[in-house]
Amino acid sequence: AKSQCINQRRRLHNHVFIFPLHTSYKAKQPRRLAAITQASRVAEEKRAQLVKLVGYTVRFEDVTSSETKLKFMTDGMLLRTVHTGMLFGVVKVAQRKRREQNKIPLTVATMDVDLFSQYINKSPVLYLEGRLHHIQINYTKHPQSDYLQATLVTVFQIHQEAPTSYDILVVMTGQEEIEALARTCRDIAKNLPDGCGPMTATPLYASLSPAQQLRLFQPAPKGCRKVILSTNIAEMSITISGIKYIIDTGMVKAKHFNPESGLEVLAVQWVSKAQAWQRAGRAGREDSGSVYCLYTEDEFDNLISMTVCNLASVMLQLLALGIPNVMNFDFMSKPSPEAMSTAVEQLDLLGAVEKKDEQVTLTPLGKKICQLPPGTILLSPDFQCSEEVLTIVSLLSVDTVLYNPPVHREECLAARKKTFMKVNANKEWCRENFVNSRNMTMVGEVRAQLRDICLKVPKQIHHTTSNQFSQNCSSSAEKGNLHTEMYTSKCVCGIVSTFKVFLFA
Repeated sequence: AKSQCINQRRRLHNHVFIFPLHTSYKAKQPRRLAAITQASRVAEEKRAQLVKLVGYTVRFEDVTSSETKLKFMTDGMLLRTVHTGMLFGVVKVAQRKRREQNKIPLTVATMDVDLFSQYINKSPVLYLEGRLHHIQINYTKHPQSDYLQATLVTVFQIHQEAPTSYDILVVMTGQEEIEALARTCRDIAKNLPDGCGPMTATPLYASLSPAQQLRLFQPAPKGCRKVILSTNIAEMSITISGIKYIIDTGMVKAKHFNPESGLEVLAVQWVSKAQAWQRAGRAGREDSGSVYCLYTEDEFDNLISMTVCNLASVMLQLLALGIPNVMNFDFMSKPSPEAMSTAVEQLDLLGAVEKKDEQVTLTPLGKKICQLPPGTILLSPDFQCSEEVLTIVSLLSVDTVLYNPPVHREECLAARKKTFMKVNANKEWCRENFVNSRNMTMVGEVRAQLRDICLKVPKQIHHTTSNQFSQNCSSSAEKGNLHTEMYTSKCVCGIVSTFKVFLFA
């Protein structure tokens, strides 16, 4: 891209390129698996050992050294969970205050570049062509009432017509759909007519073990087609060799926030336009490819540009950074006034902010919440159950620790019925009881991290003994409060009791 840079630079005025020789570069990736696989691929192409020239940093794992010049990182490690839109707003404010440091290089791949340029003072834009190959996008002629049936038909239509060396990636919504379609594909593949080659259906979703996830990067046997059935984990930053066809269902299982009700619901919904383009880009990573969108072109035109999220954490971070007048903060894409007002009302109900003369300020409790986001941790000392709450929050902070392999469903159900009062969290115990050992390890690391933060906050750790906890459980059960306490303002004991009943009984 050097010649392109030079040619476009000649058309600009007062533009300076800076290439530091002794600087390390950081590449942000949306997911842990993407950061690891991208770092491994670049290291292999550079014929360098992973950890020296190229490395990666994800939560609780740092594969870098003093020699690392290119570091792949997840969003949380690079931005420390700061939202991207908020980050650019803060950078813009800092740029106005620091006139002597006004050069901000910014690279984007599939985003609206003109939007960035207009937002950051009409900055000049350089367009660099990558290695994306030609992609043919095919839409359906009519809307599909059953996208799962349409997916199945499309998979076998491609399988019968295309060479077996071309693999297929199907982007679906969740584990249940993926496992069901994988079983159906395997059953149909056994009874295909003569002339159709064999097929392997490989699932990919977050709760699979690392070894199972990495299995999809292995090539299929010669003369056999590989069909990868994946959640949106595969729509960004992962390059899988051999993929020639993408089947986009147009659906995703994601959290949807309703500003009017203030509720966030996990539901199957339409993807955004940005997600649809990301999925299409998977077909042209190594060679020309085709995308089969299971929706019409009119339906694509009506997709929203981006999804709406809960702004409560964003507003809290802005206040913690000392941003004045957060209601008028200069966002790149301005949220609706209703969404911002709902976020402030939620923080006010939690006691995290105080509204006075149309100004919003942090309360002492709000400053604590900035250090310890889960409010249950802050309330746990009042109910003498900090250790139990830390365990629950840690379990909820990672992907599910339980997995259900379809071929061992009966054994799995039998293991669930056991009472695990004494848990031996080693790999052998996890394997026997269908528990994800990597996620359990992460639970322990998250818990230790949260506990260290709690120890820095005075009077934040309080342990309940087994006898005290049993008395609390028995008392709540006798009064019939295990269910009703979950809906009161001070409900930590009820929640802990309920979780203990579900986890251990």
